[in-house]
Amino acid sequence: MITQGLRTVKTDRLDALKIRTMTAMGKGYLFTDTKDVLALKALVVERQALVEMRKMTKQRRDVHRLKEAATGFAFYDSFTTVLEALSEEIKHIERSMRGYETETQELLRSIPGVGSTTAAILVDTNGKDDKEKYFNIFAG
Repeated sequence: MITQGLRTVKTDRLDALKIRTMTAMGKGYLFTDTKDVLALKALVVERQALVEMRKMTKQRRDVHRLKEAATGFAFYDSFTTVLEALSEEIKHIERSMRGYETETQELLRSIPGVGSTTAAILVDTNGKDDKEKYFNIFAG
């Protein structure tokens, strides 16, 4: 069993040196996001905000139900309606996300366990500092 081994040098360091050398020589090109990627990123940010709102609303609904149980009174419940609206809006955004950067998302979805939402989030994290965190999560 080979536990370590075929590499004698950590390749990250070598890759970084090669990239730095090539950049110093003026090789490569400036990467800019396309309109599709920018639209997808905006949708991902909006979805994340709505998911957080839904999470907080569920917590408030649970506290509301505990208060009802403790007092024996039935309070007005607006949380269920708000949760339904948030869930519908999240579904709408997820459907919209599928229409942007379709080739990249399709390639990412070909990886077992990567669905539509995950593919869109991975496209959004491209170039961000937390990109490695997301890829490590999925790579295991």
